[in-house]
Amino acid sequence: MDQIKRPAGRGQVADEARARTNLKATFAGPQAFDDDVAIEIEGFKELLPEEWFEARYIGHATAFVFNAPKIFLHFEITQFGEHHGVRIFRAFRVRRLKGRPGPDGTFALHAGGELYTTLVHLLGVRSRSDRVTLRPLRTMLLRIRPRTVTTDYKQRPLPEHRRYSTIDAIERGE
Repeated sequence: MDQIKRPAGRGQVADEARARTNLKATFAGPQAFDDDVAIEIEGFKELLPEEWFEARYIGHATAFVFNAPKIFLHFEITQFGEHHGVRIFRAFRVRRLKGRPGPDGTFALHAGGELYTTLVHLLGVRSRSDRVTLRPLRTMLLRIRPRTVTTDYKQRPLPEHRRYSTIDAIERGE
């Protein structure tokens, strides 16, 4: 007999959320409950110089960030050198998410929004269109210019070691 899958309870949801965090506690001595507990931090983002790089589009994901629907376009640097293979993203606001947030999520754009303007520029859309696909981006060579994020969401300055790069501009490559 098949088991019925029940919705997760509050305790199970909290346990799953705790398991997804990037913090791991490691103890720095023989005493487990000492003030000298070291916490290992994972998940730092890349810091790139603010110059043009050749890159390729590798996919997108949708999410709600501070209750605002967003799409994250992910790129990988293909230019040979120190930063070859580094993955970097660009976040855009969208009008709404159509499905569940996550990888390859569906969404609706603002007609005058920054993502639509960028897609028209990259894809060369010549007529007024109510639908645009991201598929052609997968075969295009693109140029991206990163910028360094120096403040957090409350506009407080970030320390040097917490700064990271995000994409400032995207153009068609040669």
